[in-house]
Amino acid sequence: QAAKLRKRVAIIERELDVGGTCLHTGTIPSKTFREAVLSFRQTRDRIDELHLDHPSSERATAEKLLARVEAIIRSETRVQRDQLRRNGVNLIPGLATFVGPNSVNVRTSLGTREVTAHKMLIAVGTKPHQHPDISTDLECVINSDDILQLTELPRSIIVIGCGIVGLEYASMFAMLGVEVTIIDGRERPLEFLDSEIVDELKHQLRDHLVTFRLGEAVAGIEQRNGSPRQAMVRL
Repeated sequence: QAAKLRKRVAIIERELDVGGTCLHTGTIPSKTFREAVLSFRQTRDRIDELHLDHPSSERATAEKLLARVEAIIRSETRVQRDQLRRNGVNLIPGLATFVGPNSVNVRTSLGTREVTAHKMLIAVGTKPHQHPDISTDLECVINSDDILQLTELPRSIIVIGCGIVGLEYASMFAMLGVEVTIIDGRERPLEFLDSEIVDELKHQLRDHLVTFRLGEAVAGIEQRNGSPRQAMVRL
């Protein structure tokens, strides 16, 4: 928008592609994943209505679901790059560090350069919260960003935290037939919503065999080696 107002604009981005959290790990991937899940579920329900056998080509797999997500991300990345180019926005790949109120040093693959501007806008995105009692070094522990790297759908999954992201992915995995348990130290999820809406959401999730463990705090996680590996959550 600043470029359209005839301002000279530069974007400094340390990641390989533009788009940030929204495009690569947040809104766009999760909503595309949801639409892919709904598509497979609708196909499965239609086959059930016709009393037909489920062909293997119509079964949801991590590979099929994430292929759709990756296709949308690639397409939207091209769109954003084209928009920046059309509006004359200078894209600088690198890591910026403030050296003054109106200047930053940008470390790039070719070295370091200084960039100055009248105004600076900091928009560095977000990353999943790291629970102090949960180690992400365990192979069976993933965060919401790691879901996009799954190679196969789990048989069961424990979602720690029933905020918006946790409930969103819990509902999607439940629709895929994954056994889902949600754990949260709070007695009520989504406290900012009307209680009747939350109660209906919980009712629908329970219809998909989601188990709620509310008011219980996670003390730690251990990994049980075997085939397949499993996580044991201590409350």
